Amino acid sequence: MASSRSRGAPIPTPTEWLTELSLDIQNYTAVINERLGQMANNQVRLRARVDDTALAVARLGRDEGRSMPAEVVLRIANEIAGSMQSMEAAAGNFKRRHDDILGSLNNLSSCLGPCLERAWDAEERRGRRER
Repeated sequence: MASSRSRGAPIPTPTEWLTELSLDIQNYTAVINERLGQMANNQVRLRARVDDTALAVARLGRDEGRSMPAEVVLRIANEIAGSMQSMEAAAGNFKRRHDDILGSLNNLSSCLGPCLERAWDAEERRGRRER
């Protein structure tokens, strides 16, 4: 945050910093939730594509009287299944990490809320005393 401010800009109060941090947390939380939703949609699409591919592999060699050995079809199907399991595991790890981050951000936001409220109250009292 500090690096984006020019030298001539006024230094923000702690309350302003806390407010900015709180807004950043809300923004990051929204972005993570959006990305997790996109990932869930992509997984559904990926599963559908894998199912389509598995069906196509099962039909391999059946067109126009050609046939493909069952071992080859089975090997291809197993490779597809293995790839899908690897992708599912990676997606699950990604989701868990983002859920952990999301939980931490929510905890931080919960802790920050009362601090922010007290900081604004203190600043308001200070402003009344200065008048």
